[in-house]
Amino acid sequence: MSYRQITSDERYMIARLRQHRFNQAEIADILGRHRSSISRECRRNCSDGDGPYRPCTAAERARARRTRSRRNSQFTWKDWHRVERLLRHRWSPEQIAGRLHPQRDPLDQSRND
Repeated sequence: MSYRQITSDERYMIARLRQHRFNQAEIADILGRHRSSISRECRRNCSDGDGPYRPCTAAERARARRTRSRRNSQFTWKDWHRVERLLRHRWSPEQIAGRLHPQRDPLDQSRND
């Protein structure tokens, strides 16, 4: 089974089903998700102050977690330029991925060895 993020439609369904007192296992069955995914979604995104699950708040919190992830912060505009330069030199994606570290880039003219 492949992973896919919970959509905004699913978040609204979770909120409505919780209002109608469905438990997490029942919600998971209805949405075709694993119950641990629903449990994690509710645990991460329930409001601290008053407790209910709000789909808009859940989407904002998920978006904030995604922007704070380490994956998003490691690729800079310099890396993009380096990739473009290597593509112009007809390097394969595998070769480029192996050379993204600036100290290993043989075509980086700014380095003085």
